[in-house]
Amino acid sequence: MSFISIKDLRVSFDDVQVLHGIDLEISKGEAIGLVGESGCGKSVTWLAALGLLRPRRRCPAP
Repeated sequence: MSFISIKDLRVSFDDVQVLHGIDLEISKGEAIGLVGESGCGKSVTWLAALGLLRPRRRCPAP
């Protein structure tokens, strides 16, 4: 039984795609660790998965 299931997670900032189709499944009672180099998207992955990234408003062109 899946506790969390993520399919094709994608995140873009200012038209630059920073996450490209992340798939992740965590079962109930399972513990995982996400490791990687600085700036590789670990925090953005979890913030997006938890729904904590807010859409940014675009400023109108001058």
